[in-house]
Amino acid sequence: MDFTQLGPYKIGPRLGKGGMGSVYRGENVETHQVAAIKALAPQLATSEGFRERFEAEIESLKTLRHEGIVRLYGYGEEKGTLFYAMELVEGHSLEEELKAGRRFNWREVVDIAIQVCKALKHAHDHGIIHRDIKPANILLDKEEHVKLADFGIARLFGGTQLTMAGGVLGTADYMAPEQADGRPVTERCDQYSLGCVMYALLAGRPPFRAKSLPEMLQLQRFAEPEPVRRYAPEAPEQLEYCIGQLLKKDPADRFPNTLVLARHLEAMRRALSRPFDVSQPMPGEIPESPPPPVPPVSLGATRPNTAQQPVSDLGESIDIEVVPTSLRNAETIDSTETPEPAATDLAGPSYGHFTEVGPDRGHALPVFTPSMWAAAIGLVAMVLAAVWLVYQLTRPYDADTLYQIIHAENESPTVDELRSHSGEVDQFVSRFPDDPRADQMREYQDELALDREQRRFEAIARGRGDDRGLLTAERLYLSALQKAERDPRQAAAELTSLVGLFGSGDLDAEPAEQDRIAAVVELARRRLEKLDLVVARQSDIDLATISARLDAAEQLQGQDAEQAKAICNAVIQLYHDQPWAADMVDRAEHLLEEMQK
Repeated sequence: MDFTQLGPYKIGPRLGKGGMGSVYRGENVETHQVAAIKALAPQLATSEGFRERFEAEIESLKTLRHEGIVRLYGYGEEKGTLFYAMELVEGHSLEEELKAGRRFNWREVVDIAIQVCKALKHAHDHGIIHRDIKPANILLDKEEHVKLADFGIARLFGGTQLTMAGGVLGTADYMAPEQADGRPVTERCDQYSLGCVMYALLAGRPPFRAKSLPEMLQLQRFAEPEPVRRYAPEAPEQLEYCIGQLLKKDPADRFPNTLVLARHLEAMRRALSRPFDVSQPMPGEIPESPPPPVPPVSLGATRPNTAQQPVSDLGESIDIEVVPTSLRNAETIDSTETPEPAATDLAGPSYGHFTEVGPDRGHALPVFTPSMWAAAIGLVAMVLAAVWLVYQLTRPYDADTLYQIIHAENESPTVDELRSHSGEVDQFVSRFPDDPRADQMREYQDELALDREQRRFEAIARGRGDDRGLLTAERLYLSALQKAERDPRQAAAELTSLVGLFGSGDLDAEPAEQDRIAAVVELARRRLEKLDLVVARQSDIDLATISARLDAAEQLQGQDAEQAKAICNAVIQLYHDQPWAADMVDRAEHLLEEMQK
C-alpha cells in the first residue's frame, strides 16, 4: 500500500507492518497533530462481515479514556481503505527492550504490572477484554510510563455476536489455556497473559517454549512452568507466588479482577521495600535474609545504545495466530488504540470520510421550565458547596500536616516513598526553613537528588540517556556500573579507584562541577558497599570450590600425579594475582613442591 494522504493526515514514512496492514507516521494538515496512521489491507474492506466488526470495534474504543491506554484520534475510509489515527508513542515496546538484552529487576516488573492492571481495569469496566497482552503491546514512553496498545484484536474478533465459531486468536506464547481451548474468553484471560509477560520480563523468556503452534497450545493448557526464581533468583518469593496464581489453568483460581491484583502488588512492593537499603538492588545480589511475608490473596542489564523510536504495535513481533476460517485468505492486523468518548464527522473536499473522536457539538439549547429552574438552582447550590470544599481541601498545608503526609507510610521513609512526596518535601523546605524539622527535609532533598543521579546513570547504561558532557569521575562511575553484573570484582576495583582519586574533591573544578563530583563519589561509596557484599559471597563460593579441587589433587598425587599437578598449576595460573585467593595459591605451590620431591 502506497499513500500520500489518508483523511486529514499527510502520510509520512512507514513505521511498521503487520499481517492486516501497515502503520505510518502522519500529520494532520489542519491541526498539525502527529499521529500513527494504521491502514488496513484493502481486501479486508470487502471481506464478509468485516466492516461490521470494524464499526463495532470503534464503538467500543470510543468508550476508553485512560492515561495508560494508547489514545484513538479518529478513523475513516479513503478510496476503499479503512484506517485509524492513533496516538504516536515515542519510546520502545517491552518486546524491543527484551530483544535488546534488557533484564528487568523485580521492582520494575511490579511497577509495569501495576500500570497495566489499572489500564486493563478501565477496559474491563467498559466490557472490553484485550485478549492479546504481550510484550509487543506494552509500550514504554520516554519517561517509561506504560501505554497499553492493540485493542483492535480485542474487538474485531472479541464481540459476542461477532466472534466466529472455532476462532482462536492471540500470541500463543502468552495465550490463556481457555483461549487455547477455544472456550469463551473472560477478563481473567488478560490476567494469565499478564502473568506470562511478568515471567518473561524477569526470566528473559516466556514460561513455555515450543517448536510448533499445537505444541505451544498443549503446553498452555496442561503444563506447569518452571519457577521464575530459577531464572531470576533476586525476585522475592511473594512475587513468584503471585505470578504462579496468575498462571493457574483454572480462571477461577486467578485474582477476582485486575484492581485486586494491582492492590496486592502495591502492598507487596511497599512491604518488601522497607527492610532493605533505599537504593535499587545490585544485579545478582542475594538478600541475606528472606523478605517479610505478604499474605497471599485467597481468591484466586546493559543494553545497546539505541535511538528513541516511535512505538507501534505493527512492529516486528512474531505472532502465532489461528484465524477464523472465513478470514484464512485475508491478512491479519496488530493495532494500537485508546480513545475518548463521542464522535463528530468532519467534512472536507480534499479527502474521504473521516470521523474524529472527541466531544459532541451542535446540540440545541433546551427550553427551561419552572421545574428545570428549580433543579438548576439546586445544582448551583451544590456547585458552590463543592467549590467551598475544594478550597478547604486545596489550602496550603501547615508544617505539621506536610510532615505527617511525608511520614504517613514509614517514620523512616525509603527513597521510593520519598519520591512520591518530593513536592511536599520541597514545599516544607521552601515555606518553613526555620522549622526544627527543616534540616531533616533538606537531608531528604539530598537523598532524592542522589536518587535522580543514580537513575540518570542507569538510564545511560541502558542506552536511554545522553552520555555527552560527562565529567571524568562520572564516566568512571558509568563504566563500573556497566561492569557490575558481569564482573563485580572489577567493578568494585574501579569504584575503589574512583573514590581514591576524587574522594577529596577537585580543587580546580568550578563549584557546579565540584557538586557533581561529590555526588558521584557518594554514589560510588554506596554502590561499593553493596558490591563488597556480592564479591565477598562470590569469594566464599570460589574459595570452597578451589579448596575442593586441591583436596582432589592431594588424593590424586599417588594415583595420577600429572592430573594432580595440572590442578595445582591451574589454581596458580588463575588466581596468583587475586589477594582473596592467596592462601589457596600458597597451598597449591606447597603441594607442587611435595610432588616434585
